[in-house]
Amino acid sequence: MENDKGHRALIIDDDEAILNILPYYLAAKGIDSTTACDPMDAIEYFEDSRFDVLIIDIKMPYMDGISLGRKLSGHCPVILISGNFKADNTVLKNCDAYISKSHMRERIAETTINAIKDYQKKVA
Repeated sequence: MENDKGHRALIIDDDEAILNILPYYLAAKGIDSTTACDPMDAIEYFEDSRFDVLIIDIKMPYMDGISLGRKLSGHCPVILISGNFKADNTVLKNCDAYISKSHMRERIAETTINAIKDYQKKVA
């Protein structure tokens, strides 16, 4: 896979372990990450910086990931993640990709890169 240096991801999850490990998986493919454990902080980061992709946990306090993804979508692809959630068509139509946390290690970097590339083709 080609080098994707220069891409930036915003990772939003209320699980500190996810926020600590996901940036390492993405960094291995040259993607820089910013993390937020609170959806309101994520909105602020999103308004202040440019991101190429959002990776959002579905189940969080204050605002669920689907609602946050809808609020921030349109400017970059949205990847929804969850450990205890079955994705259905309603979820899938509100994001560019969905990954179960049980498969995240194997799929997150490739899925992220593909979502960025697909989004760039759409807006080109």
